[in-house]
Amino acid sequence: MRHNKIIQYWGDGVIVIGVLLMVVGLRVKLGDNLKEKEAMIVKAEQKITGKININTASVRQLVDLPSIGDKMAQRIVDYRLSIGQFKSKEQLKNISGIGEKIYENLKDKIDL
Repeated sequence: MRHNKIIQYWGDGVIVIGVLLMVVGLRVKLGDNLKEKEAMIVKAEQKITGKININTASVRQLVDLPSIGDKMAQRIVDYRLSIGQFKSKEQLKNISGIGEKIYENLKDKIDL
């Protein structure tokens, strides 16, 4: 009799673990889809306006801008993460390596 209860409890535990694994798996899938959908929205915005939103662009997207390489794009993202969203395009000039000349090349190709 005691073995039956142990097996019953063990069986319930397996069911609970199975359900938890399914929920966690579903959450991971939903999270992945959300990231993909956000990336698609950003790309669609870029196609419509022809500009890159510096508040939402990834490093990969920022590299598409003139005079912006991998390191500079990473600096832009790091700066954005440290201060929050850009409130003006001119704030880009606060980033090391972006002076007036580079800013002039970028200002018509970026958006907030």
